[in-house]
Amino acid sequence: MSGLHEALRCDPASVTAQAAGGDGHTLTEHLLYLAVDALRLANWQRTKDGQKDRNRPKPLSPLAKKPGKRTGRTDRPPADVMKLLARVGAARPTAQGGVPDGVRIR
Repeated sequence: MSGLHEALRCDPASVTAQAAGGDGHTLTEHLLYLAVDALRLANWQRTKDGQKDRNRPKPLSPLAKKPGKRTGRTDRPPADVMKLLARVGAARPTAQGGVPDGVRIR
C-alpha cells in the first residue's frame, strides 16, 4: 500500500499530491516556467521599459510569486497581535534557537 501512496503523491494531478501541498505542476514544468521567467526578465531589462523599471513582466511560475506577509497562524484578532508586538517586540530567536523568555507562543 505504501508504494501506491507514493505513486499518488508523486503524480502532481492526484488529489493526494494536492492534499500534501502540491500545486498540480511537475518538477519539469516548474523548471520550464522558471527558465521562461528568467528569459522574459532578461529581455525586458534590455528594453526602454526595463531601463526605466516600468511594465515588468509578471512571472509565469507559481514558485516565483511573492508570498504574503503572513508568517504564522493565530486565533487572536489583529488588534490584539499589534498590542502584543508593541509591548514585547517581535520574537527573535535566541542563540539556542528558541524564543526569548517571557514570550508565549500558542
